[in-house]
Amino acid sequence: MADRFEQLKMKYQSVLNFIQLQGVQLQNVNMEGDKLFIRASAPSADLKNRVWDQIKLVDPSASDLIAEAHSSARTTWFSQATAFQKSASSSMETRTSI
Repeated sequence: MADRFEQLKMKYQSVLNFIQLQGVQLQNVNMEGDKLFIRASAPSADLKNRVWDQIKLVDPSASDLIAEAHSSARTTWFSQATAFQKSASSSMETRTSI
């Protein structure tokens, strides 16, 4: 599992770097099952969306990632994994609360 964790961290390193450079607060990075889990808090909804864009640049399906970002401006959470699933199947729900 540790090897998988390191592999996924390397895969998404550009996202982690972007988070750090943009002043997004990284809350945790760990494994959830066989997926990399990233939780962060962004100072704005725009910056939260830019994190999403960085993830899509690495892997448009993000099938090996669960990412949650909180925008302190609107206290909006999103989950990358469920958002990708929703785009694949309109019957699936995203984990969003406002």
